[in-house]
Amino acid sequence: MSKTSPHKTTIIARRARAIGLRKRGLTLESIASLIATEFGIPTYCRQRAFDDVRESIAQLNQEASVDADEHRQMELSRLDHYLTRLAPAIETGEAKAIEAALKISRARCSMLGLDAGVRIIVEKELTVEIELVLSKLETALDAPTYQMVLYVISGREMSS
Repeated sequence: MSKTSPHKTTIIARRARAIGLRKRGLTLESIASLIATEFGIPTYCRQRAFDDVRESIAQLNQEASVDADEHRQMELSRLDHYLTRLAPAIETGEAKAIEAALKISRARCSMLGLDAGVRIIVEKELTVEIELVLSKLETALDAPTYQMVLYVISGREMSS
């Protein structure tokens, strides 16, 4: 016996129909009219159609998030397995095994977002260095020459 009530089953079917119609490009008013007729709900309106479409999208996003998390965990397990298999060769100092382990570590960091902070720090430091060099160039060069340098290195339009 199903644990889903007939009312809940109707809501699920109605939401599936609403999102299907929306995917086909129908307006919320058209969706409301069709569902009111098909499901025998004379009070079904544009707002309820909007709510059903929104709930369907939220459900799809939640399912996609769970799928992504499951996939991430599966990939992390694979990386763990690879490292376990490489451990003996790493212990004996085999260069190829160590190189492979480093690649696995980079993949894990990327997958978990652990490398994002490093990129931000490097970008900020690089931006500061570039600004410092440009400031020194601006001081050392006459205005037309400085504008030419900016044009050459960044492709910006030269101002007159």
